[in-house]
Amino acid sequence: MLDFPERHRDDITTVLDTKEAMTIIDKIADAGVFQLAIGGGEPLMREDIISIVARAHERKLVVHVTTGRYLHELDDLRELAKYIKCLQIGIKQEELLKHPENEKEKLVQLIALTRELGLDIGAN
Repeated sequence: MLDFPERHRDDITTVLDTKEAMTIIDKIADAGVFQLAIGGGEPLMREDIISIVARAHERKLVVHVTTGRYLHELDDLRELAKYIKCLQIGIKQEELLKHPENEKEKLVQLIALTRELGLDIGAN
């Protein structure tokens, strides 16, 4: 059994700022990495998410973003879609089971919007 989360819990003290994120993107692109998956927390709440995914796209990385939010502004997703290949949707199984009518409708709308924008869709 892996003990990674326990051993490294204290190593994670802050969220990367924009400059740090750009530096990491440049380093992994320079190392030959072809794909970047952005998740954890809620990346779409970052004010700099468009700048981050734009830089990754500029560096020829295939970008995937995972979101746990079902409701998004159309303009925000349209801008994001310029730079990413896939939107991964974090399925909220507890809410979906407790309130299937509400959660299912939000999920269906997000999937339809994602398709309309030409993005691949994944589920976590």
